[in-house]
Amino acid sequence: MMLGNFQKGAIIAILLVNIFSCVSNQSKDNPISTANDVLLSGFKDSLILINPIFKWHRDIDTVLLGDMNGDEVMDTAIITSPYHAYDNPNNPASNYGCADLLCETIVQFSFDTANIEFSNTLGFASFFAMDDLDDNGIKEVGFVTQWFQGCWQTLYVYGINNGVWQPLVDGRVYACEEQDFSKRINKIGNKKVEFTHAVWNEAAGMETDTTIIYSLN
Repeated sequence: MMLGNFQKGAIIAILLVNIFSCVSNQSKDNPISTANDVLLSGFKDSLILINPIFKWHRDIDTVLLGDMNGDEVMDTAIITSPYHAYDNPNNPASNYGCADLLCETIVQFSFDTANIEFSNTLGFASFFAMDDLDDNGIKEVGFVTQWFQGCWQTLYVYGINNGVWQPLVDGRVYACEEQDFSKRINKIGNKKVEFTHAVWNEAAGMETDTTIIYSLN
């Protein structure tokens, strides 16, 4: 039986309606329409798409700090990194990120309920205790941030005052080589420290280590 142009058009229209209806229903049941995407949810009300070849990590590290407050008890820090994922940080096609979009690392201490909450870092390349730099009876901590790419990171020194951890000094360091970063901060007097970090040297056209003396309020 031969179909007229009108009948052919009507059949095609019906088929298209059925196809779009199926796709719409499938999208409602499964919002991911491609095999290369995985839906991740439940992290601080965030919702992101990421390729499944990238593996999720959330490291929890315990650092022995020593006696931080003079009570003759050895203290520790528990460092919890954010959920983050990446394939190869040297591959420009890599798709990586943090599940909560904040990339927040949290540090809890055994000797005090105050925490350090630090955004935009994947845990720390180094975390350590040092002398009581501000003379308040509690030792300070230092840590070097860590990111998906790049060797130049920031070395921070934090001290606790009135139950709150606060930044004291910070500076740039080259973090891709293993070294004792604690040697960059030395107490030289009452609330005075010398801090060696990288500063841009205009004459040399590069970052060079420079020691600066800071007075802590």
